Amino acid sequence: MVVKIQRTGAHGLVRSDLDIINHLAALTERRAAWARRLGTKDLAAGFHRSLDEELDYRVELHNPTTLRGSDMVVIPRAFPDQSTHRVLTMEQLHGVPLTSAAQEIADLSPEIRVELAESLVDVVMQQIFVDGIFHADLHGGNVLLLTDGRLGLLDFGSVGRMDRGLRTALVSLLLSINRQDGAAAAKRLTALLEAPEDMNMALLKRQMADLVMRVGGIPVDELLGQLFTIALDHRLRVPPPLAAAFRAISSLEGTLRLLSPSIDVVGLVRDRAGIVVRAGFNRENLVEQAHEQLVTVASLAQGLPEHVRSIIDRVDRSNLGVRMSLVSDTHGERFLSGLVQQLVLAVLTATFAACGTALVLSDMGPLLAPRLQLVTYAGLVLLLFAFTLGSRLIALAFRGRYETAEALIHDR
Repeated sequence: MVVKIQRTGAHGLVRSDLDIINHLAALTERRAAWARRLGTKDLAAGFHRSLDEELDYRVELHNPTTLRGSDMVVIPRAFPDQSTHRVLTMEQLHGVPLTSAAQEIADLSPEIRVELAESLVDVVMQQIFVDGIFHADLHGGNVLLLTDGRLGLLDFGSVGRMDRGLRTALVSLLLSINRQDGAAAAKRLTALLEAPEDMNMALLKRQMADLVMRVGGIPVDELLGQLFTIALDHRLRVPPPLAAAFRAISSLEGTLRLLSPSIDVVGLVRDRAGIVVRAGFNRENLVEQAHEQLVTVASLAQGLPEHVRSIIDRVDRSNLGVRMSLVSDTHGERFLSGLVQQLVLAVLTATFAACGTALVLSDMGPLLAPRLQLVTYAGLVLLLFAFTLGSRLIALAFRGRYETAEALIHDR
C-alpha cells in the first residue's frame, strides 16, 4: 500500500499561479491575433480544470477505476476508505520507472521490448479512441517496469475525456492521414475543429496533402506541432479535450523510445490505433449506433410536418405584405402536404439504405447459418425496408404529378 499526502499550502500556491496564467491568457487574447485564433483563454481554462482535478485527490482516487488496462499494462487499485481530498492510498506496484530503468530494459530481449511498447500503445489507443477516458500524462516517470515483466501506470491526476462525436471525428482524421488523402484530411480537420466561415479551404488542402505525404518520416511531436501550426494559420480553434489527447500521444513517444530507441513510433501508433479502432467498432457498437441514428431520424421525421405547418401559420398571421399563393387554397395545401410526406420518406429511405449497406458489408458477428451472419441478415432486413419505402416514395411522386396536372386543368 502506498500513501500520497499533499504538501501543506500547495493548493493556495497553485491557485495563485493559475490566476496569473488565466490573466495572461485573457490579456494575450485581447491583444494578439494569433492568441485569439488559438483560443488561449479556453486552453488556460482547460489547464486550470486539469490542475484543479490533480489537487483534489478524490478525483485521482476515482480515475483509475474508469481507465482500462490490459494483461501487460497494470493499473493499481485505489482504497477509498483510506483516502481524502489531500490523502491518496493506492495499491503498491513493485518496479522501476522507465526513466531510471536503463539497465533493466537492456536486460530484456528486443522482442519483449517491442511487445511491451505495443501493449502500452494498445492501452492508450483503447482509452483515447474507444473508451474516451485516457491517461493524459504518460511520460517515462509515470510508467513502471514491474518486477514480473509487465508495465504499471502511475499518477492519475491528469485524465482526459472525449465524447463519442469528438472521438469519431478524430478517428476519421487519422484514417485520412493514414491513407495519405490530403483533401479528405483537410475536410476532417475542419469538422474536428471550429473553422471560420472565410477559411481558405484550397490552401488547407495543399498544406494537409504535403503533411500526410511526410507522416512516416517525422517524429510524433513534430507531426502534431505541424498540425497545430496549420490549425493556427487557418484560425481553427482546438477544443481542450483534443489538446489533451494530442499531449498524451506526444508524451507517449518519449516513453516508447525508452523501451526501444530505434522504434518507429509514428508507424507503431498508426498501425496499433487502426487495430484497436476496428476492434472497438464491433457488432454491438454498430447495431447500437445504427439504432440511435434511426431513432433520431424517425423523431425528426415525425415532427417535420408539424414544424412546416407552424412556419406556414406564422407567415400567414404576420403582416409582411406577402401572400403565399402556394397554400392559399385547398390544392396548394394538398401539394405542400404531399411534398413534406415525400421528404420524410426520402430521409427514412436513405437512412435505412445506408445502415443496411454498412451492416451487409460488415464481416463481424455470429453466424445464423454456415454462410449467413447475424449482422448481414439485419442489413438485408434494413435494405428491404429501404426498398419498400423507396417504392412508396416513387408512387407518391407520380401521384403528386398527376394531381397537380389535374388541378391545373380544373383551374383553367
